[in-house]
Amino acid sequence: MPKKKIEVKTVPLQIRLPEAMLEGIDRAVEIGQGSSRAEIIRIAIANYLKELSITQEMKQRKQKS
Repeated sequence: MPKKKIEVKTVPLQIRLPEAMLEGIDRAVEIGQGSSRAEIIRIAIANYLKELSITQEMKQRKQKS
């Protein structure tokens, strides 16, 4: 049974990046890590936000000890 695609509302965002970073994003698209620059950037931001959450959680645990 195919997975149901969940629609998520997105908003436009304009950013400036160093050329080297944009080349890296383009390379990630070339090798199939995402279908577009926007998708690669969304993936990177989501991963970073997950990492921050874990970091914050670890800080809270240390404060309780």
